[in-house]
Parts: sequence; structure tokens; C-alpha cells
Amino acid sequence: MATYTSAYRLIKQAFRDRSWHTPFNTMMDLIDASLGSVQSISLASGNVSLSTNNNAADTSRAPVTVLTGTAGVARTLTLPDIQRPWLFNNTYDAAVTLSSGAGTDVVLQSGEKALVYTDGATNVTLMASFASREVGILATSTEEDLETGNGKAYYRIPASLDGYRLHSVSAGLYAASSSGEPEFMIRNATQAVDMLSTAGSFAEGAKTSTDAVVNASNDEVATADQIVIDVDVAGTGAKGLFVNLLFYPAV
Repeated sequence: MATYTSAYRLIKQAFRDRSWHTPFNTMMDLIDASLGSVQSISLASGNVSLSTNNNAADTSRAPVTVLTGTAGVARTLTLPDIQRPWLFNNTYDAAVTLSSGAGTDVVLQSGEKALVYTDGATNVTLMASFASREVGILATSTEEDLETGNGKAYYRIPASLDGYRLHSVSAGLYAASSSGEPEFMIRNATQAVDMLSTAGSFAEGAKTSTDAVVNASNDEVATADQIVIDVDVAGTGAKGLFVNLLFYPAV
């Protein structure tokens, strides 16, 4: 009786099988597809599960998968629960969750290219992202209390980020506020627009902020744009505002 390899489902020769040449030729084609092909998977109509077939063509062999479609809503792509790496290029116009069962998932943002790994134990792990760019900015001194005002710091967009979009904002304080909730805004001074629809803020006594919401109408940047950090609420005794800006390319 023939058996199959676990990752790529290639046939193993049965003992004294005189017709081995037929499945062997098929297997060579499948090996070729597993090593050197690119496939496109459309998510326009809904979530998709990649197919698996023993010693036959399926959608779980190609080393590179391009995700396509323009539905504008988040989707899930279910991968087979096997041990192998995958390369994805998400040209779909919304986020895509990569899942292989009840374990950990990976979310690819629109425009993101990534290498992931399925471990055969229902987990998907992000190995590398080839599209995201994160910028860290120290906006205020760690030695002096935070004060309100515009233009506490700025970042000039380099040519390598031209056409990228601000995806998310996080921030930290070197010293937390003992009274009041510090609040900050990200502003594109060149385009004269606020980039957040909800300002970032710190709860009293907290050193981490992740509640800022990006304004999707004002998120795109261009070369030489000046991205400015404004402090709208200072709190009491807060020091050392540090802001992280995460960018993804526009699709």
C-alpha cells in the first residue's frame, strides 16, 4: 500500500509496485510546484481554506501565495495543520488572518508581505514581515515634566516610506502621571491634517498607551512630509514621551 509524506503529501513507493513510474512522474511535477510556483488566492467572496490532496494538485503546495480581492472586509485564510514555511503577499484590500486551527494566528495587514510557519500543532508563527516599517520618536525629555504644546518633536518621511500609510500608534512614558491623563496627537504638518481620529492617552499612573485610532482619511504620507507630535494634556509629573509609528505600504 502506498503512503504519503506529511508536509507536501508526496507518494512513497509501495513494495514491489511495478506501476511506480506513473505516480513518480506526477510526484516530480508536484515537487516542482512545491519549490518554484506562485499562486493567487482570491478572498473577494469570503473566507478560504487551502485544499490538500495526496499526490495530486492542491492549493497548499506553492511556496508563494498572493492574496487578492477588493471586498474591503477582514478575511480568514485557513492553512493545513502541517509543518512548513509559507510566503504571503497580501494585496487584498483588508487584513487577513492566517489560521491553522485552535492555536495562535497571524494577521497580515493589507500590503504586507510575510514569511510564516505552521508547526503542525495548530499554530501559525510570523517569522518575518517584509513590508512594515516602524519609527520610534522621543518627543520630550526624560528629565523634565511633560508640558502641553504643538510640535514637541517631528519625523521627516524618507523616500523609502513614500506612499505608505500609518497603521497604528503606541506610546510610552519614562515616568507616569500622578494626576490626570496625558494625551497626544499625531499631525501631518505638511498636509495640515491630524492623523488620528482618537488621540493617544495614558491612564493615570500608566506608562503605556495603545488607544490611539488612526484616521483612515489622513493616514497616507509622502516623501518629506513632517509628522509632528503635539501634547494636548500634560498630566502631573509625566516625563519622557516616546511614540512608535507603524507604517504599511498602500495597496
